[in-house]
Amino acid sequence: LFRGLTLSDYEEIAGFVNTTLYLSDRFDIGGGIRFAHNKQRAELAAGGDAISFYVPRASQVFHFSDDVLTYLATARWRPSRDISLYLRAASGYRPGGPQTNSTPPPGAQTVIDSDTVWNYEAGINAALLDNSLNIRLAGYHIDWKNIQLNTLAGGTVLLSNGGDAKVDGFELELTARPSPLLTVAANLGYTKARISRVDPGVAASIGAASGDWLPLTADWTAAIIADHRIPLGREVEANLGATLKFRSDMPSSFPGAFLDPNVKIPSLATIDLRAGIRFDRFEVQARAENVTNQFGISTIATSRLFPGQDVPSNVTVNRPRTFTLSVTTRF
Repeated sequence: LFRGLTLSDYEEIAGFVNTTLYLSDRFDIGGGIRFAHNKQRAELAAGGDAISFYVPRASQVFHFSDDVLTYLATARWRPSRDISLYLRAASGYRPGGPQTNSTPPPGAQTVIDSDTVWNYEAGINAALLDNSLNIRLAGYHIDWKNIQLNTLAGGTVLLSNGGDAKVDGFELELTARPSPLLTVAANLGYTKARISRVDPGVAASIGAASGDWLPLTADWTAAIIADHRIPLGREVEANLGATLKFRSDMPSSFPGAFLDPNVKIPSLATIDLRAGIRFDRFEVQARAENVTNQFGISTIATSRLFPGQDVPSNVTVNRPRTFTLSVTTRF
């Protein structure tokens, strides 16, 4: 019934400046600003090769341009040589663009604005026990405004700036060196990402409601990494290592979604092993990834045209058990 080809071009030019002011040996502040200009061109029914109900459809061209300013501000205090505390605020954006619909219904957006984020972060970096233990801890809050989401306007699904979200979380990294040859690292992350505002058309289209968790966002992630070097001679050294990674369960969609029903994606834990030997300028390493061959799902999506339609879901899975042998040299 319908056929068409859409071609689009995107071009951006940007410039930025950053500066740091050292108010004392232990305290400094910084700031930055970035200006970006982008221009876009989208052509529907490119080359005139399109039909609607078997009737040829003429080509249409849409032009769009935008100017965006983003900012950065930091403050850092070092109470001692080995400890640093910081505050950071930064903004970012995702470019908008034209509404590439040949006949948008009345009231629909004809231009999609950029969605923007403000990220606020506070953290501490510390090197303790004569640098044999490093600690990095950061907490953050993100305000995400005017998210580009599908909406339902006049019975037609279109893109819109249809909602806001808030994200809170923390990240902890620990690195220990019990000996000059052994390094053990661990990291832990928590993310609470939820919709804070949603337009009625978006709610009708993708089933999102205020307070819903953002799809494909796990609340907990963790990893433990260990590497041990083994000297075998003047120019020869072996190494052994292992990595354990964990990701908690997460939603595939919004709870109220009709066309892409929400599915709970199970948690996943994998183990990677590695061993190698280095001599002179050469290194040989063998790696076994996901050695227990755990089956995990990354994404699930169901592209229904109407609720209850019996269509298959598209699932992205993790990589199965994989063995790799590599040889490298330094010039």
